[in-house]
Amino acid sequence: MPKPFDATLKGMLEASPLDWAALAGHPATEAQIVDTDISTFTGAADKVLKLGGDQEGLLHFEFQSSPDASLPRRLFVGNALLEHRHEMPVWSVVILLRPEAKLANLTGLYERGWPGEAPNLTFRYGVVRIWELPPQQFLDAGPGTLPLAPISAVSEQDLPRVIDQLKDRLRQRPSAEAKDTWTATYVLLGLRYEPRAIARLFEGVIAMEESSTYQVILREGMSRGIQQGIAQGLEKGLQEGRQEGRQEGRREGALEEGRRLVLLLGQQQFKAAAPVDIDTAIKQIDDVARLERLLVHLLEVDRWEDLLKPPF
Repeated sequence: MPKPFDATLKGMLEASPLDWAALAGHPATEAQIVDTDISTFTGAADKVLKLGGDQEGLLHFEFQSSPDASLPRRLFVGNALLEHRHEMPVWSVVILLRPEAKLANLTGLYERGWPGEAPNLTFRYGVVRIWELPPQQFLDAGPGTLPLAPISAVSEQDLPRVIDQLKDRLRQRPSAEAKDTWTATYVLLGLRYEPRAIARLFEGVIAMEESSTYQVILREGMSRGIQQGIAQGLEKGLQEGRQEGRQEGRREGALEEGRRLVLLLGQQQFKAAAPVDIDTAIKQIDDVARLERLLVHLLEVDRWEDLLKPPF
């Protein structure tokens, strides 16, 4: 499954690393982003923090929104390679974003050994299940994890109340911080809720804010969140194609993801699914660059019928 949420979560972690250190169970007074590249071994961790003070070491984060049975092994490999590169202790933590990502083997313990013998490898890691945590934990935390509140242990009935509390938290905050938080919230809500439900929630946000400046900030924030999802989704499509080892596979992966995003984000933008003729036309587009232009053009038109007008 593509992961259009990674760019948003990585941005949240970069903006307020100490909030994520606390969420991982390692509260610290100093934290900085370090290079996650382990390209010598073909790969990279999602995000890595270097903690200072009494907690000196590396926190290795992996964000997961879909099931992946290989995750414990990948955590172990990433942990070992990061320790090898930085020569520091590393604690790996997987952030599970929704129940669909929970598998029976995600226990916090990875063991390997010869059949019939005791394990000769024991690796422990942290598991954070966002949907099991109370929303107040995030509402009381810093801005780095605040957008996780609506996808925590919140029912659909309680979601408007949590959004209202989020509004209260952000009302007196700097406009740039409010914009980034609403952007991340908008994107992450897509992990649990249908586009129309999200649109209704954000109509309420805009309706309660009379300031036209705030509305522009919110729209720009959503635009940036959408563009992050675009970039991440298309990159994922290309990665899947590369794994298949075929040029055509790369191209088809990017095209499929681009078409999916145009239809999904268009439904959010116009509050209606694409008409049959437009849906068919979009699914026949075989130019990645054109799909990218359409994704940006979504924010410039008010209805499906205008989306494909020349020169688009």
